[in-house]
Amino acid sequence: MIRIVLHEAKTKKRKELQKGAAEYEKRLSRIASLRRSSTRPPKHCFFFSPDGAPLSSEALSQKIQGALQGTSELHFALGSPRLWDNACPAAPHFCLTSLALPEDLSELLLLEQIYRAFQIASGTPYHK
Repeated sequence: MIRIVLHEAKTKKRKELQKGAAEYEKRLSRIASLRRSSTRPPKHCFFFSPDGAPLSSEALSQKIQGALQGTSELHFALGSPRLWDNACPAAPHFCLTSLALPEDLSELLLLEQIYRAFQIASGTPYHK
């Protein structure tokens, strides 16, 4: 089974957004196990922040499938590598949106996009 590690700061989360995140965690549980961590992300982590490079859902799906070659663990982090003590300045750094969003909303959006990426890869109609 694929393991997904979501690196995040410990911030207070709004109840309604927690419910949305829980829904995507449930959907992802059929594909992967999800673990949250506040530790420094490894060098092979996908970073997401407003100042990262734009990325379509299809491109994220391709990058995830490529990253899964030779490993079954994926790491994602909200915030640029600078916010994680320059965890890995050369790591892929993307944006979910150019808007500055609260972390709990960004987390929900990231979980949905990870789920969408797996659905695109499997050819389901979810993405359409």
